[in-house]
Amino acid sequence: MSTTDDVQQPTAKYSARELAEALQQFAPTEEQAAIIESPQGPLLVVAGAGAGKTETMAARVVWLVANGFCRPSEVLGLTFTRKAAQQLASRIRARLRTLAGTPLIRDLDPSGELQTLVESESPTVLTYDAYAGHLVREYGLLLPVEPSARMIQKTEYYQLIDRVLSDYPHTLTDDNSRKTWLERVYDLSVEMDSHLVSIEDLRGANADFQKFLDGVIAAHNGELTNPAIRGAVKATTQREELINLVERLWAEMDARHLTTFGRQMSAAARLAQQYPVVRKGERNRFKVVMLDEYQDTSHSQRILLSKLFAGKDSDADTPTTITAVGDPMQAIYGWRGATANNLLCFLNDFAVDGKPAEKKELIRSWRNPKLVLQLANMVSDDLLNVEGSERPVQPLEPRPDAAPGDVNLAWFPTPQQEIAYVADYMADLYREKKSQGKKFTGAILVRNNSHSRPIEVALAQRGIPFETGSLNGLLNIPEVADVVAVATMLVNPAADPSALRILAGPHVGLGVADIKALAKRAKSLNRQSQPKSEDATIETDAVEASVGSGPAMDKLREIIAETTAIDAVDSARLVDAIADLGPASNYSEEGYERLKRLSAELRYLRTHCLNSPLPELFMEIQRVIGLRAEVEARLQDRSGTAHLDRLQEEVENYVNGADALGEQASLGGLLRFFGAAETFDKGLEPGEVSVQSNRVQILTAHKAKGLEWDAVAVMHCSDNVWAKDKASQWLTNASLLPAHLRGDAEKTTGVGIAIPNYPTPDLTGVVKAADLNKAKEAYSAALRAHKNREEERLFYVAMTRTERALVLTGSSLREGAIYGTDSQGLLPVYSPFEELKNYVESTHPECIATWTELEKFSDLQLPEGYAIDGTFPSLNPTDGVLAGAAAVRSMLDESANTKDLPEADNSSELAGLWEQEVNALIEEHLNNQRDTLEVPLIDELTASDMVALKANPDDFTRRLIRPVPFKPNRYAKRGTAFHLWLEQRFAGDIPLFDEDEILGMGEGDMEPEKLEQLKENYLASPWAQRTPEYVEHPFEVRIGRNVMRGRIDAIFRDEETGGWLVLDWKTGRVPEGAQMAAAEYQLAVYAAAWKEWINDGAPIRAAFHYVAKDYTHYVNDVPTKEDLVDFLHNTVLGKPRTLVEEETPEPEDNK
Repeated sequence: MSTTDDVQQPTAKYSARELAEALQQFAPTEEQAAIIESPQGPLLVVAGAGAGKTETMAARVVWLVANGFCRPSEVLGLTFTRKAAQQLASRIRARLRTLAGTPLIRDLDPSGELQTLVESESPTVLTYDAYAGHLVREYGLLLPVEPSARMIQKTEYYQLIDRVLSDYPHTLTDDNSRKTWLERVYDLSVEMDSHLVSIEDLRGANADFQKFLDGVIAAHNGELTNPAIRGAVKATTQREELINLVERLWAEMDARHLTTFGRQMSAAARLAQQYPVVRKGERNRFKVVMLDEYQDTSHSQRILLSKLFAGKDSDADTPTTITAVGDPMQAIYGWRGATANNLLCFLNDFAVDGKPAEKKELIRSWRNPKLVLQLANMVSDDLLNVEGSERPVQPLEPRPDAAPGDVNLAWFPTPQQEIAYVADYMADLYREKKSQGKKFTGAILVRNNSHSRPIEVALAQRGIPFETGSLNGLLNIPEVADVVAVATMLVNPAADPSALRILAGPHVGLGVADIKALAKRAKSLNRQSQPKSEDATIETDAVEASVGSGPAMDKLREIIAETTAIDAVDSARLVDAIADLGPASNYSEEGYERLKRLSAELRYLRTHCLNSPLPELFMEIQRVIGLRAEVEARLQDRSGTAHLDRLQEEVENYVNGADALGEQASLGGLLRFFGAAETFDKGLEPGEVSVQSNRVQILTAHKAKGLEWDAVAVMHCSDNVWAKDKASQWLTNASLLPAHLRGDAEKTTGVGIAIPNYPTPDLTGVVKAADLNKAKEAYSAALRAHKNREEERLFYVAMTRTERALVLTGSSLREGAIYGTDSQGLLPVYSPFEELKNYVESTHPECIATWTELEKFSDLQLPEGYAIDGTFPSLNPTDGVLAGAAAVRSMLDESANTKDLPEADNSSELAGLWEQEVNALIEEHLNNQRDTLEVPLIDELTASDMVALKANPDDFTRRLIRPVPFKPNRYAKRGTAFHLWLEQRFAGDIPLFDEDEILGMGEGDMEPEKLEQLKENYLASPWAQRTPEYVEHPFEVRIGRNVMRGRIDAIFRDEETGGWLVLDWKTGRVPEGAQMAAAEYQLAVYAAAWKEWINDGAPIRAAFHYVAKDYTHYVNDVPTKEDLVDFLHNTVLGKPRTLVEEETPEPEDNK
């Protein structure tokens, strides 16, 4: 379909084939030549997987330049990743350099001007985001937006949203967790940017839908009893709150001169929409535009490009030569904003004089074997063959010399069998290539990140090198995690997990015995720092007395006491032990040498590098521990350091962000940023994956797009993995845009091709609740179908990654299933996979490796001792391990059946145990004869223990001797529910309170108000309008010789004193008299802990807030830490407890 017949075209002097011959390139195919030589104007190239689209794009640019249609500097190329942009730019520039050095260029232009242009000018090749940034910097003040706004990533965006939520002056109607609200604000903001929806547009649409619902409610007698109505009303109400929050978020970003890629793209699109000067400037600058992977563009990108380069500005104007390249079967990024219909909408978007743009196809696959292509075409047929519509791209064809390929389909009863089969298959290929001295590339593709670990274990057991490619975020890539662990050890001595990672990892490789010895050394350091015994104190006092006194000596003693006092929180850990290893005899010889090396490395980094700029520090960590060199050697080329390079980029981004805010970038702040990224950004975006040889790469199907290997296995092809049975919809999800506001919901006609628009609900004729229910169910079905079409495209992408061998597998049981009963659900085969199996079974039966579907669990028959019994860390134990386990079981069985008791002489250990039990029984008998009994106080107490001890020492002592579970208390459970609700309001999913609080210790009887009443009471109280500085703050404080641990419910700034207010929420009754005095000791512990932790000299008050009574009990004169020590050691420990034989009573709170 041509639209450029009436446009006067320059005449091309050389054809694509002649140019390729002059440049010593492969001659293009007929379909490639037709695209390369296509006349000026818009062109859509639909290119299948492996069809050579990048090569064709580069050849078209060179042909246009060589034949005088444009200068090199008038070419703009856009793609998605920097790597792809570099590859396209490199390919074009290499060809232009070759052109400049051939005799052909003199024939093309005897004046030499073309040669000068080719040698001096280069095309502009950018990512779509980088191009949007260029437009905003150049034209942004027209909107106006800040041209120099700083780009922030997802983690920092979440942190900004969190700040907006904290400052929001209104109470949110929904009691979801703070994390849920963060995610909802983020999702709605991103969707609004992607679809160019303004605050006013969304607010108006939301109000219109509420009016529609009012009519349905009126028809339902004004009641909200119907679930569909309730869900829709709730979503509409919450969406209004989200709109307000997004409005505040965007204002905050503007005030701080911050932006995101989505905000920047939205601004660029609005510039192109609203200001003709932007269109004119870009069209004058670029005569040729190449758009790569156009099927992955968002609606805002579609609007930007069409408003800049579509059509003509006048009859005399020449349309921009814009070429969009893409594959409708590789549109797999809808979850991140891509709109699958953009590719085919190009035909109308870039029409000239009312005629759709021209469409050409690349359908010859230069990658896949014949049988693989046949199977891939079957998958695409189901999606692209729509009755009454032209197919957007014809089935792929193999290259002339394509081999049949090695295809294997298999279905197993269990995932363990499936994993073993795939691991064996890859191991055989790897060893075969290795024995032949040939390079091997292979990949195992999974749908979800969680599927990778068992596969790693299976490959490791077979001795096959593997690499897990960016499955779990940048911070979880092994080499990156090692660098961050070392950085953490430099500033956080309590970072035992980081220390263990380095100690047990490849850098140190310490054995278990040496790690235990190091842990003992840490305990030894703790004992050395403990308070001295009474005798030692007397001896020290005598020495001090002989030294004398005076102001100078008193000051010296005070300084020494402050610097040597050790709190439990500051107890020595593994990092301290690494710095002070103790005697070498504690360790193995090799272990001690490795620990000495690590200790020296950490000491060097702390001494010489800790004050360096953060990017330099992280590079130095990699150098000192030899990590970068190790990764380069292991992965054989520089591309192996992609993840370390991404880490450096994130470190630099953090530093630049701190500089922009006028703040000091610190290592502690960076590590906190990494912690937030783990929570909100899946550990940050990893580096780009590249194909590595002589190893098996494990990665998700999404990450595999654009890559190719000799052999590919696609695993877990079952319905629950590759098919979606749920789809969220805007009728009930407030963070989703109403469908009619989405750009991809527009109906496009006139091109003869069915375009996969985003579904919209059919609400015509909805007047009653039943109608709304039906519309909602129909809409859910349409959304599921839409999502599953994308899943099928993803399956197609995974299949077409192979150059030689393809394995497709699945199993009847889900991974991690509990085996043993027929009630365990069995998984159906993924429907596209089943169609492939049926075809292969009838045409190539040799390609069915095995196929065993279970109808019920009892059909499962496995060899005895099979790996189904394996547990972590080995899901597939070796024969040797199984034999050893059998031997142990045999010995245990023999021991259980032995009737003869062992001789005393030969069983000193058993005799010792008997002696201990006899002594304990004798001691218990003697204690029963006494009137009084001294009971040592346990070393570790909770704040509630202090309350119980103050309220009734006898009861507390009895429970020390004979712990008895408290009777379950339904009011305590209700208090727990209220605390959980309150926790969600403030801070999300952190543990709220300790076990003693769950049991109801120290909290009075709960009045039988409903939980909703508690919520209403709280929301009506002054505390609902205040935001705590800290929530659920954990503490560990030493009171005399006892360590007390717990969590403080909330800590506020005290408006009256300017200091701090420690607050504990109570849901029970208000105690009186002695009971309240005892309860105040809980606050005393909290205040003492907070005073030590904050250490700012500010006054501290404490209070209980009794929610059921809306009463706040302030304790202005809080018992001090010294008062608590005196209470423990004088009041209680000085008096032996008198025990009277009686039944152990329940606490007063539980009666």
